[in-house]
Amino acid sequence: MIQIFDQLGKIRSLSVECKAFLSDAVEKFSYKREETVFRSGNDCNYLYYITGGTLLCKNDSLTEEADTPKYTWVLVKDQIATCPESFFGNRKALHSIIAYEKTKGFKISKENAIKAKKFPEWMAIWDYLLSEYYAIHTIKSTYWINKDSKGLAMYIKQNDPEFLSLPGRLIAGHLGISRSTWQNMRSDIV
Repeated sequence: MIQIFDQLGKIRSLSVECKAFLSDAVEKFSYKREETVFRSGNDCNYLYYITGGTLLCKNDSLTEEADTPKYTWVLVKDQIATCPESFFGNRKALHSIIAYEKTKGFKISKENAIKAKKFPEWMAIWDYLLSEYYAIHTIKSTYWINKDSKGLAMYIKQNDPEFLSLPGRLIAGHLGISRSTWQNMRSDIV
């Protein structure tokens, strides 16, 4: 639990009362390789903070081509994962989340996240996480929509270099390109 308090404390220091509440509200999670965290079409009732491993967000409505897997997002250590339209809104999840490898971390239910809003420091953390989540995904989406996979890869190199150590198949899927295109591009970026 200390690890999550340390991470949250980097955003905003936590009062003793808030730590006591979160100690009961935050749960550890661990998923095995290829285990489904949740499926599209369901409610996403958790916000996940990854301390180790990799989660893949997959848009189930996209068809995979032989050389291009369709992962909407690849999330790694110190990132949060959720389905925003479901967790922050009241709609069904538009994508599934799957553990690429053994993945662990902490999660908080939507119900407890809402209850924690009575603490001003949690509200600041909530706003920060929400704005960071959307800012990062908006930037990545802009590159992705404009089919600027090289620009996205350069952005990732500067802001999330650990991501580039993932297998080429995952990077290619995240960039929306074939593995062979990633291999050709890789030497310019890495």
